Amino acid sequence: MLPGGALLAEPSIDQRREGSVNRIVIKCPQTGKMIYTGYAMDPAIFEASPIEEMDPVECPACRQTHRWTKKDARFERDPNE
Repeated sequence: MLPGGALLAEPSIDQRREGSVNRIVIKCPQTGKMIYTGYAMDPAIFEASPIEEMDPVECPACRQTHRWTKKDARFERDPNE
């Protein structure tokens, strides 16, 4: 759960079929690699959200914890679809 009570979650099977949900990724400031935040959401809903700062994410690329904001987020399709 994010600050303010908003909830981002893994997409359901129905949402994946609709194609409206994308994985949220950020760039690791240490390695420059794009890393999955563990969240997926429709980009329009994400952008409309009043929340600016998201939960920190443990980075698999550099093993550090990164804080991130909406401005840092990028969207990608789930490669397992």
